[in-house]
Amino acid sequence: MKPAAIRAARPIPRSPGTSHTNTTSGSGNIRAGSSASTSQPSTRSVRYIRTRLNQLLREALGSAKYKHGIVLELFSGVGAVATAARNLGYAALAFDIRLDPHLFDLTSPIVLGVIRGWMRSKLILCVHFGTPCTTWSSACHPAVRKRGTHIFGFPDCPGHRIAGLLLGNSTLRATVSLLRLARRQQIPCSLENPLTSMLWDAPNLAVLLRARDCRVSVVHLCAYGARWRKPTKVAFWGASPHRLDERPRCRGRSGVCSFCGKRHIVLSGTDPVSHRRWTSLASKYPKRFASDLASTLLDAASLPLELNLYEILSKISPGACS
Repeated sequence: MKPAAIRAARPIPRSPGTSHTNTTSGSGNIRAGSSASTSQPSTRSVRYIRTRLNQLLREALGSAKYKHGIVLELFSGVGAVATAARNLGYAALAFDIRLDPHLFDLTSPIVLGVIRGWMRSKLILCVHFGTPCTTWSSACHPAVRKRGTHIFGFPDCPGHRIAGLLLGNSTLRATVSLLRLARRQQIPCSLENPLTSMLWDAPNLAVLLRARDCRVSVVHLCAYGARWRKPTKVAFWGASPHRLDERPRCRGRSGVCSFCGKRHIVLSGTDPVSHRRWTSLASKYPKRFASDLASTLLDAASLPLELNLYEILSKISPGACS
């Protein structure tokens, strides 16, 4: 039996057009409640999302050199892995809510349903997850979760942090759900987060990390030219992380990088030039790191090169893959 605080902290997936009011119960446990004005997305909006996503899929395949599948980068940020895959000649799509709050909302059952349909239809070559670590970070202040019984959130979480906490739980659940399906469909996939992220301790993800086909690699981003060390953990399913393992780790002392000889930038506070938080600036993958991730996944992809999915999709209706 899971503790009440953990059960209560699990959010309800939110779809476009649906609103939730996050409150605390009388006992102080986190509770996700629906507001009285909650409305379901219209049939038209559902049809538009499905049609538009399948249109983007066909366009990506049509413009690629190799047309035998799609590389997906989910929670992509600026889409560095997708860009690296395109540079190698492959079709790729990047999903991030900042790119479009409706089409790329990975907590939406509609969007997740389309992606699951693509996976089951053998349209996906490989998948990379850059699941946000915002509330999973050990540096998050005030803390909203803790390893162990409160991994999904403290029962007395501050009111202004509840929405972020629930969103973090929801993005993790979407990640785990798609990872499970990708493994069943034998689609190579990877997940990246900081080494110290509490995301790795979530019980639903920990089960997948113990799977026989899982391989884990730890890299220092300064080895790829970044000014910060930022130890980063990447888990692969169905792929070998030999490219990442071959990268040496930083052995500098007293904050000095062993690769460039300069002091590491500490990811705390803001950049005096851009006035952006250092943690936000460091979320963008170095190009060589993104290239290694894309190449590692594509090395493991097994669809035959002669299969031309663009020709197949051009002959079927837009919603046939959803």
